[in-house]
Amino acid sequence: MYRSFYESGQCLPEAERLKLYEAIFEYSFNGKVVELDGIAKPILMLIMPLLEANMKRYENGKKAKKKQSGSKAGAKDKQDRSKRGANKDVNKDVNENENENENILEGFFQTSFYPSWKEWVDYKKTQHRFKFKSIDTERKAVKLLHEMSNGDEVRALKIIEFTMAQGYQGLVSVKEDPHQQAQDLKPKASETIHKDNKW
Repeated sequence: MYRSFYESGQCLPEAERLKLYEAIFEYSFNGKVVELDGIAKPILMLIMPLLEANMKRYENGKKAKKKQSGSKAGAKDKQDRSKRGANKDVNKDVNENENENENILEGFFQTSFYPSWKEWVDYKKTQHRFKFKSIDTERKAVKLLHEMSNGDEVRALKIIEFTMAQGYQGLVSVKEDPHQQAQDLKPKASETIHKDNKW
């Protein structure tokens, strides 16, 4: 019973109000539809859908609830089958990707340089959550490394190692230390003695 039922009946003359209330109670408690006339009839017509919906809810609430005994197991089986199907050709895809990735170096470095490049790509992925969007963008990064190293794979490896050791996100050129270059050009003490003594 809703307050709106009571308030709509209050607008009616007492005799019609009594008939409206009796019709509402008769349907609510016994399921019996009472025919009304006059102004009470349209009011009852507006109230009936609410009474019917409440009766339906009441009846559904009385029913015993069914346990979902097999639904979780069934869902788990479907997930397992889906995963097995998805992983069916994983090794095939990995091998194709490896060959494709080695081709990224083509025109810039030898394929033997690929493990070093892969180490750089993995570093970017794990340390900086960066993944190349396409093969083209990765090739542009290889080209950049090639230009920075002047095509020298040893220098390119130094650039990768230096960049990773410093924790940088992008490739950073290794600047030669002028003091180190000067020392490399000086003869070592042992070489000087040998030249002087001419052993």
